[in-house]
Amino acid sequence: MTKEQELLFKYLLVYWQKLIDGFSEELKNAYPGSQGITAASIGEGNNNPITLTSNGYKVTIVMPSYYEYLDEGVSGAKYNTNRSRFKYTNKMPPISVIRKFMLNRGINSWEEIKSKNPGRTYKNTRSGKKQSAEEIRQSIAFVIAKSIYNKGTEGSNFYTNVINDKSILAFEEKLKARFANYVIDVVKVV
Repeated sequence: MTKEQELLFKYLLVYWQKLIDGFSEELKNAYPGSQGITAASIGEGNNNPITLTSNGYKVTIVMPSYYEYLDEGVSGAKYNTNRSRFKYTNKMPPISVIRKFMLNRGINSWEEIKSKNPGRTYKNTRSGKKQSAEEIRQSIAFVIAKSIYNKGTEGSNFYTNVINDKSILAFEEKLKARFANYVIDVVKVV
């Protein structure tokens, strides 16, 4: 690679890192209570984010498979039905995913709630029937899944706030200004 090509490669690498940092920041703003697992996974699988192809340079960003749902949101089955192109129709979110969500958010079991508030009396169910902590967690997960199914999820716009026409045009102008002479030298007809 020539000196100018190496410099362009470095510019693209800085641009790639700026995008990754932007995604992470937007996710932190959209989901302040989260642990940042999704933000940490963005760009994680990129060993070579910038590659030279026959048509020029290729910038690759690896995203989790569900990034579109986070960015755009999902329309509910009963409410908020025109929120997004994605929508719940006949299947609820998987309970296993909701359980993982509960674990990440610190949603406690019934016994943990009672132990934090000693002296207070609680009924385990309306009928007074006792349930295990696992049954209670499963019930809570079902209620959360049902609510998400009915109401949908709101979009975070973490992707569209970072990569949009305005930001791409700004980067394009920056590249034009910096590498205009190099392009003219390369395409100059002798």
